[in-house]
Amino acid sequence: MYIVNLIYKKDIKEVDELREAHLNWVQENYQNGKFVASGAKVPQTGGIILVKSMPRYELDDLLATDPFEKVVDYVVTEVEIKNTSPEFEGLKGL
Repeated sequence: MYIVNLIYKKDIKEVDELREAHLNWVQENYQNGKFVASGAKVPQTGGIILVKSMPRYELDDLLATDPFEKVVDYVVTEVEIKNTSPEFEGLKGL
């Protein structure tokens, strides 16, 4: 699984102009089974997306299609989930 940390690199006004298109992109990737969870940071400095495992080049290609690509920097961390609380057992192996 990947943890994708989105960090705003542009003014919030520029981010907001692309927000609806970004959220549509996020929803599309839930529907196609690629995303596990996502949300905005508090305070509003970016967001986090949990992405199912895939070859890294596929993730890079996917992120290149995000409308936010113009206004965020991505920090990608690959994780192999080994331990969870019982309600999150489904995260193992993603």
